[in-house]
Amino acid sequence: MNSTENETRRSFLRKFAAGTMLAVAGISARPRNTEAGEIKKTGRDNEIIYTETDQFRDYYRSLRA
Repeated sequence: MNSTENETRRSFLRKFAAGTMLAVAGISARPRNTEAGEIKKTGRDNEIIYTETDQFRDYYRSLRA
């Protein structure tokens, strides 16, 4: 290996490490709205989102087989 190949590899690794550190810092700096296990309340708490029907039960049963 020649020295220019080593330099480009080192440069790539430095840039990769710096980008990874910035990404980790950005993710950890995000504000957290809810704690684990906490349920977020909305104005539509009485809305029915999911109703189990015979078609759904048959479909899910077919996936297990």
